[in-house]
Amino acid sequence: MNTAEHIKGMHQEFYDFWQQHRQPDGSVINDKITLNALKPVVPNLVKIGKTPVGPKYTLIGTQVVEEYKQDFTGFLVAEHPHEICRNTYISMMRQMDEQSALVTCYGRFCYPNKNYLRTMETGFALSSADGNISGYLVLATVDHTFYLHDMYLPYEPSKVATHEVHIQNQRDFDRTMDLYQGLSA
Repeated sequence: MNTAEHIKGMHQEFYDFWQQHRQPDGSVINDKITLNALKPVVPNLVKIGKTPVGPKYTLIGTQVVEEYKQDFTGFLVAEHPHEICRNTYISMMRQMDEQSALVTCYGRFCYPNKNYLRTMETGFALSSADGNISGYLVLATVDHTFYLHDMYLPYEPSKVATHEVHIQNQRDFDRTMDLYQGLSA
C-alpha cells in the first residue's frame, strides 16, 4: 500500500468512528474514546482538553511525537512552538465548536530545495456527559513522499498552502481525500 492509500485509510477509519458515535451536534461523548476502539490510528492521535487556563494537549500519539521530536502532552495549544501548528489547531477548535461536522485541514509545506510534505489533520469535538464540549480529538498524518526529513527540522517551511473543509458525509470525505491527494509541488 502506498503512502497516500495508507493515509486515506487512516482518515477513513477515523471518519467511520465519528459516524458511528457522533451526537446530533457532531461531537462524540468523551467516554466513547478508547485506545482499543481507535487502535489503528492511535499513534497519530492528538487529544486536546479544555481547561480553565485554555486548551491543553492531553495525549500525543507516538507517531506525532516522533515527527516533531518532542512530546507536547501538557502544553497549552497557545504554547506550541510552531506558529503554523498553533494557528491550525486554534482555527480547527473554533470550527469544531461551531460545526456539526468533522473539520479537516490539509496542506502542503514547502521547504528549501523544492522539497515539500503534505499534512492532514481531521478532528471532532468531544463532549462530556452533560453535553458541553470538553475537548477535541484530531488525527494528524504527514506524507513525506517528497520530503525525507522530520517536519520542521532543521527549518520551518518557507511557504504554506492550507485548506479547511467541513465533512458531513461520505461524499464530502471522498472529495476531500481527492483534493488532498491532488496536491502537487
